[in-house]
Amino acid sequence: MSPGGKKSRARSPQELYDEIKELLIKTKPKLKDGTTRDETITRDLHKIASLAQTFTEQRLKSSKKSQLSDFLDQEGVSLWNASGAVRQGSAPDSRVVVAALRLAGFRLMEAGLEPKPETEALLHILQIASKAGATLSGVF
Repeated sequence: MSPGGKKSRARSPQELYDEIKELLIKTKPKLKDGTTRDETITRDLHKIASLAQTFTEQRLKSSKKSQLSDFLDQEGVSLWNASGAVRQGSAPDSRVVVAALRLAGFRLMEAGLEPKPETEALLHILQIASKAGATLSGVF
């Protein structure tokens, strides 16, 4: 419930998508210019992961795939790939950013899954989840 005692309105998939897209536009340039020490990157990546999880939960209720899901999947792959580049950097705090990138990448790819995915797609997302979990466990 919100501070005024009213329930907060659930955001639509479009609103979630718009917020995710806005955060990605703000965050991705910082990854490219090597500003990985910026703690706002980690916070924004965790926010992206949270929004993507909410998007997935709402999408599962509607049981139809949207064009929004395709974009989220592509962005998830992009963040996952960026984690490899950041990991190769020598910055001492890069492990936290890599973990946040992998978590956000996984959540976005999960949001992009078909409503009733094939076995191969499920196995792939489970592998991604396992790798993201292993990375997170090494940081926290």
